[in-house]
Amino acid sequence: MQAYLITSEGIVRAFFILCLLLLTASCNNKQLPLNIAGNTWLGYQPFFIADTMTPRDRGSLQSSAAIKTDPRFKVTMLSSTTSVLRVMSNGQLDAAMLTLDEAIKFQSETGLPLCIPLVIDYSDGADALLVNAQTFHLKGPEKVKIGYESTATGGYMLRRSLDFLAITANAINAIPLHPNEHLDAFRSGAVDGIITFEPYLSKIHKAGGVIRFSSSDIPGEIIDVLVVRQQVWNSRQESVNLLIDDLFRKGVAIITAGEAEVISAISQNLKSDGNAIANALKGIHFPTAAENRAFIKETLPSVVNHISNYLIEEKIIAKPSTLGACQ
Repeated sequence: MQAYLITSEGIVRAFFILCLLLLTASCNNKQLPLNIAGNTWLGYQPFFIADTMTPRDRGSLQSSAAIKTDPRFKVTMLSSTTSVLRVMSNGQLDAAMLTLDEAIKFQSETGLPLCIPLVIDYSDGADALLVNAQTFHLKGPEKVKIGYESTATGGYMLRRSLDFLAITANAINAIPLHPNEHLDAFRSGAVDGIITFEPYLSKIHKAGGVIRFSSSDIPGEIIDVLVVRQQVWNSRQESVNLLIDDLFRKGVAIITAGEAEVISAISQNLKSDGNAIANALKGIHFPTAAENRAFIKETLPSVVNHISNYLIEEKIIAKPSTLGACQ
């Protein structure tokens, strides 16, 4: 009788251990959500909007930060690019939303194996040089004062605007300014022209700024991309493709439909006026799936090389970037 009790207890204990092992294995095999992040740039809103809005009643929308359309993805909006790059470099992100120049600079400096599966958007007039027509004179003895944000993108736009307008660098005085200072600097006359972007662009234009050059003059050069760790792409390519097809494309469709609730949600995200958001969206192009495939295959290598060379010339990076399309 005693031997029978020991045997029974052993069987129960073994069965319990087996169940525990199976449960642990199941948990280990369950993939964590694909973790991505970006800053508050308008062009990244398709990811954030799709992640926090769900269809309801014949296409109307319900917004809530608590709603998660797909538990396979974790999408985070951070306050700055610096924050995004920090968590990416720390290994806390699988992918990041960045401007192409930021991605090139980050990859060159860190040496991390990264690749690009998606062109999120390209600026089609949302970045520009606006000038005060009364004071922007190149033939006078004084240099023209041009304000710009001292980032890789700001510097690149400044250089391209000078090239486009055939202005020599020694004819201007470049003044670094935070974006929040752009409107006041223009209004006060502290600058004769300013390189800026939406939503500041619309405000400066309303204040009398005249557009002399914009990103529409250099199509495909001011772009935002999704950058993925190569290891993640190699092991979770299906998940990345689902992120693009199920989340991003859905977000683009929601935004381009232009419903008031969507514009309101974006306005809350960006702390900006709804009218400014609507105007800013006119200067941003979200490539279709076909356009994205063509751009990545045919155009991306030359654009990366062009921007990489610029960053080297300006001593922003020390060596060319190896960043390319996900294969």
